[in-house]
Amino acid sequence: MPSIRTIRNLHRWLALLIGVQLFLWSLSGLYMVVTDIDFIHGDHLLEQGRAPTLQTGTIAYDMDKLLKDYPAAEQVRLQASLQGPVYSLRHHGEKLRISAVDGSPMALLSEQDASKVATQVYTGTGQISDARLFSEEAPAEVSPRLLPLWQINFNDAGNSSLYVSAIEGRVVTKRHTGWRLFDTLWMLHIMDYDSRENIHNLLLQSLATLGLITALMGAILAWRGLRSRNQAPKGWQRLHLWLAAIVGLQFILWLGSGLALSLLDEDWLDGNRARLRPSTAFATPPRAVSELLGPSTHSVELSGILNRPVYQLQQLEQQPLYWADTLTPLTLDKAQLRQLAAASIESPLELGIDLLPGDETGYPDTPTVARFVARDGTRILLDAGNGRILEQQTAGSDLKSVLMMMHFMDYMPGDGIHFNHLPIRLLAILTLLLSISGWVLVFRQLKAGQYRLTLPGRGSRFEVRDRDGTLLGHFDSHGSNLLDSINHQTELLLTQCGGGGSCGLCVLKCSEPPPANDKEKALLRPSRLEQGLRLACQHSHGSGYYQLASPAQARHWLTQARPPMGDQALDVID
Repeated sequence: MPSIRTIRNLHRWLALLIGVQLFLWSLSGLYMVVTDIDFIHGDHLLEQGRAPTLQTGTIAYDMDKLLKDYPAAEQVRLQASLQGPVYSLRHHGEKLRISAVDGSPMALLSEQDASKVATQVYTGTGQISDARLFSEEAPAEVSPRLLPLWQINFNDAGNSSLYVSAIEGRVVTKRHTGWRLFDTLWMLHIMDYDSRENIHNLLLQSLATLGLITALMGAILAWRGLRSRNQAPKGWQRLHLWLAAIVGLQFILWLGSGLALSLLDEDWLDGNRARLRPSTAFATPPRAVSELLGPSTHSVELSGILNRPVYQLQQLEQQPLYWADTLTPLTLDKAQLRQLAAASIESPLELGIDLLPGDETGYPDTPTVARFVARDGTRILLDAGNGRILEQQTAGSDLKSVLMMMHFMDYMPGDGIHFNHLPIRLLAILTLLLSISGWVLVFRQLKAGQYRLTLPGRGSRFEVRDRDGTLLGHFDSHGSNLLDSINHQTELLLTQCGGGGSCGLCVLKCSEPPPANDKEKALLRPSRLEQGLRLACQHSHGSGYYQLASPAQARHWLTQARPPMGDQALDVID
C-alpha cells in the first residue's frame, strides 16, 4: 500500500485536476434533488380540468367510418377542439387531422387557435409574448417526434413555453426556466455537451474514475485525521475533515454507482432490450363512442388488445378503458394476461402467475400487477387491469435497480425510486460544502506554492544542516514542498500525517523563514514561530538554509542516511 505521504500528495493533485468537475457534480446534483421533479416537469403551468370536453351531439363522423376511409390508421385520438371534435392519427406514416363533424381533412392548427388552446389550460399570470410554428426542425428543448407544433411563449417570471401539437390541437409538453436550468445542469452532470443524453462517454468515465480514486484517498486521509492523537486541525481543514467523515461513504457510492452505470453496457442493463411489441391491430370494428362520452370526457384514444378494439377515455383524473366492440368495461382474465405476456417475449413462459399489489413492485398507481416468468429468466410485469406491459426484468435490470437505489439513496423503493427525499437533500448540501471547503484548501496550497512542478535535475538546490550547523546534505527540488524534496529517496524526516500539517514532526528552523500559515499558527507556539520554525510540508524552499529542530530528528536522520542512499548519499554523508 502506498505511504500516507504518497496518498496525500496524489489526493492534492487529483483535487486540483478534477476539482472543478467535482464541484459541478455536487452543485448540479443538489439542484436536482432539492427541486421538486413535478415542478421541473412544469405540472404547475397546466390545469387539465380547463381543457374543453367532447360534445356528443356534434360527432357525426364516428370511428367506424374513419377506419373505413383510413384502414391503415394508427394512434387514433378523438378530442375536442375550437373547431369542434377532431381526430388526429397517423396514416402510412403521415400525421393527419380529420374533422369528426363531417370527416373532412383539416389544416394545421392556426396561430390564433394554438394560442387559445394554450391559454385555456395555462395557470400562470403572464400573457402570450409570441408564437412560432415548427414544422421541419424542432427546438433543442423538445423531441422532433412531436412535430409539427406551435411554441407559445408567455412573459411570466419563468419564461414559460407551452408546446401545442399542430395536428392534435393539445399541449404536448411545457418548458420553463427551471426546466432549462435542470437541462443545463444535467448536461454538466453527465458531461455530454452535445446531445445531453449519453452517459457512456469517455470523458465522464475518465473523470468519474479519477473522482472515485480521489474520494477513496480522501476517506483514508479523513480516517487517519480523526484517529490522530495530535492537535486536531482547525478552520477550513477541520470543516473539510468532518464533512468528509459524514458524507464520504455516500460520496463514494455516488461516484461508484455513477461510474458503473456509465461503464456497463446499456443494452445489458435494459430489461426491455428483448421486448416485443404486441400488435394493436383488431379484427372487429369499434362501435360508436358517443354512448360512452360523459360531460367530463376530454379525449378518447383507440387501440387494440388481443385482436379487439379498445377505447381509453380521458376524464379528469381517470382513464377508464372499454372494449370498443361491445362498449363494456375492459376486464382481462389470467389466460388473456398470459397471452399478452407471451406476445412480448420470444422465450416461452413458465407455468403460473403471480398477482401482486402494485406498491410492492414499484408501481403504486397500479392496483394489481401480474408477473410471469420466461424460461430465460426474464420476469414480465403487466398491469392486470388493462394488460399494459409495465416492465421486463433481467439480471442486468436488477443490477441497474441496485445501482440506481444507491445513487438516489432510496433503499426502500417499494413505490418506485425517488430522489427528492430529505436524506439525499441533506447529504447533497453537505457534499457541496465539502467541495467548497476542498477548493478553499486547494487555493491556499496554490498560494503557498505547493503545486510547483520541477523536472528531475532541473530544480534549484537547498541545504539542510544539523542543529549545530553541520551540513547534512544538498537537495534538489522534488514535489511541491520541502518535505517531499527531502524525503524524495529516503524518509529522512519522519511524519505521522504524511504531510498534512497536523503532526508537527517535520518542523525545521529556517534561516530566512517564510510567513507562517494558519496550520503553523495553530500547531506551533508563537515563541517557536519567532525563532523561525516552520513545517516542511507547508512550504517550498526559498533562500537560505534549513536546520533540524530536535535531537529525535537528528537520530532518525543519521539512522536513515546509513547505509548510503544512492547518488544523493554523496551530498548527505560528506
